[in-house]
Amino acid sequence: MGQYLRRDHPLSAKPVACTMGADYEWRAWEELRYGIRTGGNAAVHVLGSDVWEYRRRHPEHGEVFDAAMRSRPALPARVSWRRTTSRGGRTR
Repeated sequence: MGQYLRRDHPLSAKPVACTMGADYEWRAWEELRYGIRTGGNAAVHVLGSDVWEYRRRHPEHGEVFDAAMRSRPALPARVSWRRTTSRGGRTR
């Protein structure tokens, strides 16, 4: 699976991994209880704006997100997630 995290791999999932692991994403998810409790937007609560506005204000994050969205459609069609996903130390 590691080869798909390389930038030079034709099916690179690096932008997806970088978006999912971005600090601003984690900060918003850490406040999920806030959203459940109040019905409010957790991202607005911690970032001061929704994630779309946050990415507009921080174009470096927006560029990575855009690259992730461009790469996602190709991945499921070309990568057998069944063979690359491990459960209990064994490949399914």
